[in-house]
Amino acid sequence: MDYMYQNYPDFIGVAVHNGDPMTVAAYDAASDFSGFPSSHIDRALRDQDASTTDFENGYNARKNVKTPGKVSAVVTSNGNAVQIAATATIYTNSATEDYRMGVIITEDNVTGTTTGYNQANYYAGGGSGAMGGYESLPNPVLAANMVYNHVGRALIGGYDGQAGSIPAPVVDGQAVNYTFNYTVPSTSVKNNMTAIVVLIDNTTHEILNAHKVSLGTVSVAEIETIGLEVYPNPATDKINVTFEAKGGDYAIQLTDLQGRVVLTETHSNLSGSQNFEINTSKLTAGNYLISVSQNGGSFTKMIAIQ
Repeated sequence: MDYMYQNYPDFIGVAVHNGDPMTVAAYDAASDFSGFPSSHIDRALRDQDASTTDFENGYNARKNVKTPGKVSAVVTSNGNAVQIAATATIYTNSATEDYRMGVIITEDNVTGTTTGYNQANYYAGGGSGAMGGYESLPNPVLAANMVYNHVGRALIGGYDGQAGSIPAPVVDGQAVNYTFNYTVPSTSVKNNMTAIVVLIDNTTHEILNAHKVSLGTVSVAEIETIGLEVYPNPATDKINVTFEAKGGDYAIQLTDLQGRVVLTETHSNLSGSQNFEINTSKLTAGNYLISVSQNGGSFTKMIAIQ
């Protein structure tokens, strides 16, 4: 997963544990892995191997699959009480589809001192091939030498998502809001945690789209007051993106209505009024979503390209 995060910025991964103190029983049972280590990709490609090659093959097989919607979220918190305000924007018309939103909570930098935090290492000795250096480590790897990332900590709304979070029928262009609540346990570190908002097809159980947001403190006010403007709209060969930066790093992302990312820009150490000109001359005519995000919060507008 670390390899995928480093090489594919839009990759989102969750480590579902089994038989150790980090196990979430409901997540482990619903995932129903046939063995470990293995992976599900979008819950559509099931029981894949967990090598970097298999992860890449699965990623490439799924990255251009059309999705009927996009999800986003803003996190606010009061101490350990966290609210995740999720939005699903739907790009299809249907009276029968059962789409749902759910939230997966993950945590990085997890450690432990008991033997339960030892890492079973089936790659020891190299007979199963390379695995990021684990082929050179013993079985088990002792807890003192382990730091666990991407650990699945909670399912909010259940494995198949929250029933009723996206009421039927769904309409093209419809935006649906749902607020999820979570209390960070005293044994976890909020700033190491992430909320992954997922769009789920409850009929096929596939994850259709996802968006991750840090549980670190980002207030709604900080996002809503950036004054995002995009012009001209409709546009032809270029658009201007203006906003008021509050200090820090910002990302500008343009996606089509199938959820495919067509442009991403990152800008560091921004403060005050910003104006970025983006070349749109090579884009196919149609509607797009442009978002400006910082620290897990984002603001989005729809634009038309002629």
